[in-house]
Amino acid sequence: MSQSGTTTTTTTPTNGNDGAWDARWSHPVPHDNVYYSKCVLGGILSCGITHTAITPLDVVKCNMQVNPQKYPSLVQGMRTVVAEEGMVGLVKGWGPTAIGYSLQGAGKFGFYEFFKDTYSTAMGEENSYKYRGLIYAAASGSAEFFADIMLCPFEMVKVRTNTRHTRILWSIWNTSTHILTHSLT
Repeated sequence: MSQSGTTTTTTTPTNGNDGAWDARWSHPVPHDNVYYSKCVLGGILSCGITHTAITPLDVVKCNMQVNPQKYPSLVQGMRTVVAEEGMVGLVKGWGPTAIGYSLQGAGKFGFYEFFKDTYSTAMGEENSYKYRGLIYAAASGSAEFFADIMLCPFEMVKVRTNTRHTRILWSIWNTSTHILTHSLT
């Protein structure tokens, strides 16, 4: 105890169990589950909303890749989609886009912070500072790996939905059931 009667505390962040240094507690804002949840929410909002907002561009881009003669440019592609399917044709695939990119954003933001803290803790206090660039790169790569795995099924549904010229809900249903039945066998 100090002379004022208060207890002095250690400045080295520990995990509380064995007294070892833990990167999660070495920041001004502790990296607890609430912090990770906020990172996940930030990823969902930033990636899900932005990718869904540009769905019309993505619809035309996918069609340009599949049939470049019919969709030679962005403007001509938009005109063709609207002429054949109406304005609603420009937003097909928005559902799998919103879900897939929200999951990817959650993984990118949440897993990055998690892996950064995990790798830093494993390296120890001194080495985590000394090799922080490599740790951040490894955390980023690890997060992207898992985020892309979460995105892939929805990206496949989105592309198939965007390039099929059928009623949107029917196309989403057929594409989803086709993927599920073929991936389970």
